[in-house]
Amino acid sequence: MNTQMGEAPVQNSHLPGETPFLRHIISMVLLFVLVLGIVGVNPFRQTLAPMDLLLAYPGWDNAGIDTPLINAERSDALDHRLPNWREFRRELWEGHIPLWNPVHQLGATGIQSPIYEGLSIPFLIYALTPNEAMGYTFAILANYLLAAFGTYFLLFFMFRNRLAAVFGAIVFAFCGFNIAWAHWPHLTTSALVPWVLATQLRYWQTGRLSWALGFTFSVALMGLGGFPFVALLGVISALILAIVVLAVEIRSTGVNQLMIRRFIGLGCAGIAGAFLSLPGLLQLKDILDSTDLSIRTGGTIFTPYDIVNMFGSDFVNHLGVERTFSAGVPAAFLTLIALYFIFRSPDRFAVFGLLLAIFTLATAFGMAPAELVSAIPGFSVNTWSRASILFGLSVAVLSSYTIIHICNTSSSYKFSYKFYIVLLVLAIQSVNLSYSFTRLNARPDINTFFPETPSLSYTLSKILPGQSVIADGSFVTSGVLSNYRLPELFAHGFRTDAQTDSF
Repeated sequence: MNTQMGEAPVQNSHLPGETPFLRHIISMVLLFVLVLGIVGVNPFRQTLAPMDLLLAYPGWDNAGIDTPLINAERSDALDHRLPNWREFRRELWEGHIPLWNPVHQLGATGIQSPIYEGLSIPFLIYALTPNEAMGYTFAILANYLLAAFGTYFLLFFMFRNRLAAVFGAIVFAFCGFNIAWAHWPHLTTSALVPWVLATQLRYWQTGRLSWALGFTFSVALMGLGGFPFVALLGVISALILAIVVLAVEIRSTGVNQLMIRRFIGLGCAGIAGAFLSLPGLLQLKDILDSTDLSIRTGGTIFTPYDIVNMFGSDFVNHLGVERTFSAGVPAAFLTLIALYFIFRSPDRFAVFGLLLAIFTLATAFGMAPAELVSAIPGFSVNTWSRASILFGLSVAVLSSYTIIHICNTSSSYKFSYKFYIVLLVLAIQSVNLSYSFTRLNARPDINTFFPETPSLSYTLSKILPGQSVIADGSFVTSGVLSNYRLPELFAHGFRTDAQTDSF
């Protein structure tokens, strides 16, 4: 490795010709298989849509379908994401651009608003798939594949080891945050963070315009991902990476014209990406300006002692969407081992992973003074524990760094016992992540996707234009019936206490 703190600069190292593209294809195929295996869904017979939660409510008792309830914390997907996606998809299939969404609240902006993820890659896949249930499954899989592929390239550009990059890729793609928030824009946004970092680093290494353009589009897509706080965390991670790389460069070669040109190039590319997403971000700002944010304050549900949850259990069965962050037991042990290697032979990218972990401990786990954390833009109105996404990224980097040291760096390491040990650890890690995924996400039969019932069919046949419905708790939460094109207020979209109280 030539990524040591005191060795040659990053610029112009790791050129693409050093690794045949075919080998990357093999790694991509392996990652594709691992992602499908961890999720464990048959998209032709099952769906990842949370229909187990829908059918758990009495309103669907006469649908004639039964499926076990896996997780009761995903109602947002039913009353917010899917109603909007289904409306946008219907409009697109009819040849219209859905710039207005008549089924949300009393009407709202349409596909162009980032909060609905209408401009995201997973929605595009969902909208283009003829079968809706299958399309939603492909959309979720697309997010995990995006996260895995982006992390693979990031780690390869860092360490130039494909096996370590594959391991770290599944660690981040299926870290606890991404598994828990599978049905929210949190995952859609976080899946693009590795692409921002990978294109940023690769441009710094090569200076090629193509990577600058990749950085621009990655920043734009992350900004349109639908969850601004995760995008902010992506920006913070990019700043940490830039500081680490720049500091090592200055220490190694001093300030030079090449460094200045690439620094300016990255800045311009990042600004261009921000401008591309600006129209959507301005619409999001208007939504937030009309929302009562007084009830949303900073703070975290974690304590410093909760770091033990990195091994996958809090031992008192309190894990849920907000508290899940473990990236797998094998990865946790490898991360701890990485601390020894960092102090024995410091590496710039391992230090980057360590700084991510320190930032996460300071914010998500409340180790820093609350006043200091609240001063960070965006943290005063968001739950700090959601910064645990950076824990997943940190574990991906540090566990990969440990694998680098486990493997023999000579060309013959593939034939040593260490190579097979790493493959065994990769297999155990994949099984562990698959178990974690199935604890929080259901895979019901494909025919459970929004089944009609006699009562819903009757209502659909009688409702007139301009009329709306009010449903009780038998139908999950308000807004779910909008999936059937029955106009209904979205409880998740209530923006003020007055709206909540009146409902």
